[in-house]
Amino acid sequence: VRYGWTDYPLCMLYNKEGIVASPFQRTGCSFDDSTVFTSYPMLDNLRGAAQPKVSSGSIVYIGETHSGPACGTAAAKNPSLKSFAWYSKNYGATTPKTPVSPLAGLCYGRMDDTWQPVNQCPNGSPGCPGMDVTSGQLCN
Repeated sequence: VRYGWTDYPLCMLYNKEGIVASPFQRTGCSFDDSTVFTSYPMLDNLRGAAQPKVSSGSIVYIGETHSGPACGTAAAKNPSLKSFAWYSKNYGATTPKTPVSPLAGLCYGRMDDTWQPVNQCPNGSPGCPGMDVTSGQLCN
């Protein structure tokens, strides 16, 4: 299932608090054994806990990857991880003159069961430049 799967989607799905849902892709872990993760663009499950190229507590630095799916695939190789987050190559560059964040292009995993991703866009809408984070849950 995909919802709002375009660069600038018209989102019309709201939760009970009236907050618009961010775009997501849900493949589901229960369909068969071939599904290794679910992916949710524009959501950050690390919520500011990631440090550039450092593992800390339940956050594990996996390495540099070229995409959210590549991060999910790398994270799935570690059976102790429950979820992952990938910071896009332009993460932090909110304007053409703003430099990218030291987190740009980096992939992290979580060993704990925390799953409370936050929308990175200031107003809760998807598609804000420089704030692209993809988080996902592992099916292990």
